[in-house]
Amino acid sequence: MINLIRIARGKTLLSQAMYVALNILLAVATLILVLVTNSPVLACILVLLGKWRVLAVRVRYWWLNIRANLVDMIVGLSFASLIFLMGGYLAAQIVATVLYAAWLIFIKPSSKPALVSIQAGVALLLGITVATSFFYGLPPVVLVAACFLIGYAVTRHVLVANLDDGSSPEFVSLVSGLVLSELAWAAYHWLVAYGIPDTGLKLPQFALIAMLMGFVALTVYRGYDRDSGKAKVQDIIMPIIFAVAVILVMLLAFSGASISLS
Repeated sequence: MINLIRIARGKTLLSQAMYVALNILLAVATLILVLVTNSPVLACILVLLGKWRVLAVRVRYWWLNIRANLVDMIVGLSFASLIFLMGGYLAAQIVATVLYAAWLIFIKPSSKPALVSIQAGVALLLGITVATSFFYGLPPVVLVAACFLIGYAVTRHVLVANLDDGSSPEFVSLVSGLVLSELAWAAYHWLVAYGIPDTGLKLPQFALIAMLMGFVALTVYRGYDRDSGKAKVQDIIMPIIFAVAVILVMLLAFSGASISLS
């Protein structure tokens, strides 16, 4: 029995070591492909190939698996794209690669409520930043569609992890996607972005506002009392005031001029 326990433990440690090594290899390979090709295309393809198990089922289950992995796909594609956008800033690209490895190893696998919220927040922030950087200048429907998918994915990700009554998160997720797409439409016509020193990146104000709105929505959702059918005011009032105050400061004090991301 002791030998069997040792063997099982050894296999577990070996599998964990291989898991960590493969994810580090994926992150490093993403960086190398961007540096060698000066393009995010092959790096993005590599990220998608890393999700091959999504399609390793019957065709009728493909959409279910894709939907369940949308947040991870958004983050992976975003990191590959961000590394490309940081071209000329090798130190920043290496930092992004380390963060991508940390995502793959520590953040993505967790199902703890706090980390699920972080997963959704990362996908929202990075997804909007990359979508705005690449799609601004194209017909607005492209950015609107991308943001609809991002809003749908992150909302569904949080709801699936928190709903325990068997109800479907689809309607709320679709509404969230619609709201984000409408914000994207407005942002397309009045784009403000903040440069991040020594990275070559520009962080859209739209992404920060979406993050704050998501924070408020999550706070209200978690403060909702299903027995009374009301949200607990004492639990949600301060986060709402904070988010509204920050949004107003950004809109009134830091929206002097639109900045092109092209």
